[in-house]
Amino acid sequence: MSIYLIRHAQSEFNAAYGKTMRDPMIFDAPLSELGKSQAIKVRDEVALLNVNNVIVSPLTRTLETAELIFQRSLPITIDANVREQTSHSGDVGTHPEKLAADWAHLDFSHLPAHWWHKGEEDAYGIPDEPLAALESVLRHLWRLPDEQKYTQQLSLPMEILSVC
Repeated sequence: MSIYLIRHAQSEFNAAYGKTMRDPMIFDAPLSELGKSQAIKVRDEVALLNVNNVIVSPLTRTLETAELIFQRSLPITIDANVREQTSHSGDVGTHPEKLAADWAHLDFSHLPAHWWHKGEEDAYGIPDEPLAALESVLRHLWRLPDEQKYTQQLSLPMEILSVC
């Protein structure tokens, strides 16, 4: 079994932050136009990996990246544990009901209302996630194939790609 990680394509947050190095206050940012073209550009490359299951963070940028790469050709599992460290507005997620309305073909029903890092928030409502919490997310990723919820859906050998 192989597990591949792919970073989301450029988001509107990334584009704005890259220009000023200040948080542009774009919560759960969608992909920028460049990001959309980046995701489409890697489609053929990713196809060569023979992936048969995709695990995606519920952040909009990762959902859009996965959609553009896989075009609904593979099952997508939403897992809030495969996400970036919460440290900016772009890392604060969207309520599962809104995600389900926007992405009706995906299952968000297992997500709690506040699925991103919960912690002390700054004046803008952004929790600063400690590195230890992120390390726990990475440990979770390494355990994925052994967890019951995934072994019911997948048969070995498998190739998993996670969009983080």
